[in-house]
Amino acid sequence: MSNSENSRNLELKFETSVAPRAPERADSRFSTFCTRNNMKTHCATDPVGQDSDLSVFKKPVLGPLPPFGKQMRSAFALNPNNLFMNGGSYGSLPKYVVESFEYYSRCAEYNPDRFLDFSMRPLFYATLERISPYVGCKDFSQLTFCSNGSGAVNTVLRSLDFGKGDVIVRFNTTYGGCYNAISYIGDRTGATVVEIPMNLPCSNQNIIDSAKTTIEQIANSPDLKLKFAI
Repeated sequence: MSNSENSRNLELKFETSVAPRAPERADSRFSTFCTRNNMKTHCATDPVGQDSDLSVFKKPVLGPLPPFGKQMRSAFALNPNNLFMNGGSYGSLPKYVVESFEYYSRCAEYNPDRFLDFSMRPLFYATLERISPYVGCKDFSQLTFCSNGSGAVNTVLRSLDFGKGDVIVRFNTTYGGCYNAISYIGDRTGATVVEIPMNLPCSNQNIIDSAKTTIEQIANSPDLKLKFAI
């Protein structure tokens, strides 16, 4: 018997003697991660579960939220004498988010090595697990964090394979960073970039009608396939 036949026989014996591993459920991956790293799931949302020394810091508690609308301003630290309109460019964090950021920053600075090695990763995974239902993602391992919206759009655009016949749709009012990224992808890949016209001022219905008309035109074209829209 040749060496290749011997090798194949060994492979067959190994394949038949090892039971196939059942696929791991997406919603159990975090628990599996905790088990493998000798952690408890409840430790994931609070660094104190990993390092009791951090109990010297008081974790913020989210109280009742004010009704949506003008009353919501009380949840922010904005100057009450100013009407802040530019939330898209610079934004404003709710007080609770600012307090939580300061809390986790203190925890990290208290013992950087321990926090980065043991506490940060379960916090990272727990956050993804909690927000996955909100964004309609069944498998939180398919989510990640991005520093901002422009970086997120670039990440998705560069992760897809575009080619001739693929269509990328954008509004003519799309934010410059995302607008330019789409132009770059179109130039490099040969994908067709289609713009939805927006003539301001306009109503919500005008926006919906313009988008619907543009998408229907693409759908009715046999040579085009809508692949990305923003």
